[in-house]
Amino acid sequence: MVSYTLCLTMQIFHYCWYGNEVKLKVRPLPRLQIELRDFTRARYPRFVEPRDFKILLLITRRALEPIEFTGCHIISMNLDSFVMVSVNEMSPVKMAVHTLQCSRVLLSICGCLPPSSWTSSFAKSLYNVYTSFVWLLILSLVSAQILDIIINVENQDQFSDNFYVTLVVFVCSCKLSIMLMHRRSILSLIDRLENEPFATTNDEEVKIRSKFNKMNERTAIAYMVLVKIAVISLFARSSFTNFKKRKLTLRVWLPYDYSELLPYAFSYAFQFITSMLCSCQNVACDTLFAGLLIQIYSQFVLLDKRLRNMQKDGNYSAKQCVKHYQQIYKFVWNFPPNGLFSRVVNEKFKIIIFLQFSTIAFTLCFNLYRMSSITVVSKFLEASLYLIRIIAQILYYCWFSNEVKLKSLEVPNMIFNSNWTSWDEKTKKILLLVMTRTTRPIEFTSGYLVTLNIQSFLTVSIS
Repeated sequence: MVSYTLCLTMQIFHYCWYGNEVKLKVRPLPRLQIELRDFTRARYPRFVEPRDFKILLLITRRALEPIEFTGCHIISMNLDSFVMVSVNEMSPVKMAVHTLQCSRVLLSICGCLPPSSWTSSFAKSLYNVYTSFVWLLILSLVSAQILDIIINVENQDQFSDNFYVTLVVFVCSCKLSIMLMHRRSILSLIDRLENEPFATTNDEEVKIRSKFNKMNERTAIAYMVLVKIAVISLFARSSFTNFKKRKLTLRVWLPYDYSELLPYAFSYAFQFITSMLCSCQNVACDTLFAGLLIQIYSQFVLLDKRLRNMQKDGNYSAKQCVKHYQQIYKFVWNFPPNGLFSRVVNEKFKIIIFLQFSTIAFTLCFNLYRMSSITVVSKFLEASLYLIRIIAQILYYCWFSNEVKLKSLEVPNMIFNSNWTSWDEKTKKILLLVMTRTTRPIEFTSGYLVTLNIQSFLTVSIS
């Protein structure tokens, strides 16, 4: 198996390496032509005609667009594509370079965000078809579950088996709709983190940024594994216990008889694929929000480092630090001029957070009541695993929101711990205004009702 994987990796590398070399070889042409022109003018001025320069100019303009080879106009044959497709997708180098890479991949899988390499119109159209397909699958499942409640449910146990899963799938469809509505804004929000003043300026800042990117990736992967284990275990248990009975994992109403093998296999595959997409959608939204919070936290750490590195009479450095601090709050690209960075994140995710918290609070109570009446051990373990996933989900939101709040309150200490005694009066006044502003911390809320912090987690959870 390992040798087969290595063969596949070498095959991809064989295509991408030479495609990348051809692309890179074209880039120096404009510079070489300029050097040739200058050399010819200096050594042989009488033999150079204006028409020759025009020809070179046309070649230079053409060389600005490199030669690229693509797979069906979708994937470019270069080293970036190799790293993206290869088994090194989650390597430390990859995580150190790209911001929120894991969230981007999950969003691409569930149809919310096209891959960055799909730049052609054909690729974008193909991805839009895939997005419509994912949306149709999720909508079909939630419709079938609601119809089952209306048509087939006859007692409390049947309602319990259906309702808590239907609620999760319904929230997932709402998340997908909201993410598609704000796709462009969220993408610009992520890309803005790679520009000034958020971008790193030296090797020390690169290490800090890399540290938080790695932490974000590890947390996202652990959270994804927990959710996927819950989904796969649910369907694995069902396949062993319900296959002979031709009973599906999720209660749904279907307009056909699935007692035969082929219709049952089709229905089972439909439920499994759609459930995996729903879980991927939930993980993508959760990791994206938490990842943005981690990035905000890392910006405060970078601000602390920049304040400590300010030189004497560093009026310019002080203004840059103040600008960095303001830009953590203020986000001006594609948003209102007075919009705050944290407020923009909260604004784009407020409906998702509100739906998530409302669903979690209701599902916790409903699931605890359901566990109290379960007598079958397998169903009790299933409900327990589902309960753990819900608690982990709400902790995922509250923990990082609480960390950002606490870090935003540390800005006065950052300024005080820096070499402020060596600054001039103007610089001190500038940073004194910053200290006054920091008395109000960054807080994220669920529909402006519940503040995301550890206290809210303890209030909503079973503790």
